[in-house]
Amino acid sequence: MFRTIDTVHEYRLRYPDTAPIPTLTQSGALGFLLAVQDRKAAIRARRRAMWQRVWSGPSNAWCGMWRALTTTEMHHQTEPIRLATRPQP
Repeated sequence: MFRTIDTVHEYRLRYPDTAPIPTLTQSGALGFLLAVQDRKAAIRARRRAMWQRVWSGPSNAWCGMWRALTTTEMHHQTEPIRLATRPQP
């Protein structure tokens, strides 16, 4: 973001017929305020994601045990797996 002015005094010298105090956009403060707001939102989002992982841990463990205990068919093979090997000379 490019700043258009450096000081309020410079603003008054460049634009003598405008308002005595520049707006947030003209002074460059709006970009700063939006950047601060964006940074705070990112911090809140990371913190919320961390707590969701923390609080979902016991629930995920319980659901995994429940699924393992209530599964109707077992997913294991009765025969050993035969690997392809080279023929013996």
